[in-house]
Amino acid sequence: MRAVLTKRKIRPRWLALGASALLAAAIVADTTVWTLACNRMERGVAQAAAQARSLGWTVSYGAPTRSGWPFAASLTLPDFAGSGGDEVFPAGLTWSAVAVRLSLGWLHPTTLLVQPLGVQRLGATGLGPVSLDASRAELAFDLRGAPPQAHATDLQLMLPAGRLDIGVAAATFPPDAIEATLTGIRLPDGAGAQVQPPIDRFALQAHLSRPVPPGVVPAERARAWRDAGGQVELSRVSLRWGPLDATGQGTLALDAQLQPRAEASIEATGLPATLDALARSGAIAPTAASAAKAVLAILAAPAPAAPVRVPVQLADGILAVARFPLLRFPPLAWD
Repeated sequence: MRAVLTKRKIRPRWLALGASALLAAAIVADTTVWTLACNRMERGVAQAAAQARSLGWTVSYGAPTRSGWPFAASLTLPDFAGSGGDEVFPAGLTWSAVAVRLSLGWLHPTTLLVQPLGVQRLGATGLGPVSLDASRAELAFDLRGAPPQAHATDLQLMLPAGRLDIGVAAATFPPDAIEATLTGIRLPDGAGAQVQPPIDRFALQAHLSRPVPPGVVPAERARAWRDAGGQVELSRVSLRWGPLDATGQGTLALDAQLQPRAEASIEATGLPATLDALARSGAIAPTAASAAKAVLAILAAPAPAAPVRVPVQLADGILAVARFPLLRFPPLAWD
């Protein structure tokens, strides 16, 4: 009887020891994988920074710190900053963040997340200071080769013209292409307020007809790309903004002075009401809105409520809708 009781006491003890040994082995294995992943990310950051410097960028950051154990491997780079010289476009481009965090989670071990932390600052030659902030922003790289994806929520940009808010921004970057969707966009009106109503949704699908050729000087690369017949093909653009619901397709290229030139066609409803709203906000002159509405009335006849197909052109810095000049843009400065 005593021997049976002794065996019953020993068996749970061995089970507990076995469980403790398995837990210790799991902790050691997890710590080893975490350390190796952090080491690999730290080497990858150093290699990427060296490659960026060879392309004309100056990259700097503070001493990396590791975190995330036991569920992820994370590397935080404080005081991250990058600036470009004459080899980048636009000239003098700079970007900085309070910190940048890289993470590999055990549940998604093939996805590297890059997250800027805190307020970001952006600048370029001829461009006033711009600050960016978001409740969450990340760029996801699939280590198996799928296109990178970007996502941001509650994005706020402080521009020289005022504050720009974007509720949700999502983008995918296939080779030489972009697919982006923005929702809840509040544009600055240049007078300390925001244009009303906010833009409900803007979506874009675009790709380059041919890759941009390699080179050092951005203007030379752009000229070579243009001379080879390069253009941006806008396979789909859509906009929902108050009464306006528009979709379109078109192309964007560079003219002889390396300025943007676009040809597009949009099909839209709600254009007259949108022109009235823009005139009330001061975005366009009331006389321009009235003239544009007269042109639209001609295009819409004899079915005023039906969608209107309108040609859109951008040339010499002037955006024209139905051949009517609507907005003027400043020229691109390549150096």
